[in-house]
Amino acid sequence: MRYLILLLMFPISVNAQIGVGHSVPLWGKTVETAEISYQYDRFSVHYFHDYKSSLYQKEFRSYKSIDTSTFAIAARVINSRNLSLGGIASINKFPTLESTNLNFLLELKIPLSNVVISYRHISNGFGLIHGHNQGYDSIVISLNR
Repeated sequence: MRYLILLLMFPISVNAQIGVGHSVPLWGKTVETAEISYQYDRFSVHYFHDYKSSLYQKEFRSYKSIDTSTFAIAARVINSRNLSLGGIASINKFPTLESTNLNFLLELKIPLSNVVISYRHISNGFGLIHGHNQGYDSIVISLNR
């Protein structure tokens, strides 16, 4: 975490964004997870911290989601003013330890002068990559530089 803070202290070039977000229970089932991100053009670096273990259901069985704090790198194949589509690779499996290291990324953005409010959804595409699809939704507030 301290390396990420040191990275964010360096001068930020034009078109970069620093964002802070928190999970919301919409499509995805992962809750109580915070994130910090740094985005430049189509690429971004993320740190996710899951601060509470939770239970989820799969095939009539209960599983415990354990702390899945991780770093990740995302690349956006489609990156327009209001929509981004791409992929994200994490060091640890994300959003749960039963998930996968590679996920899809969907982002809907509302730019407001120097601030961008985003809805971000990260998942394995309804089970395309891995059978378990816990999913992660977040609201992110980013500062444009």
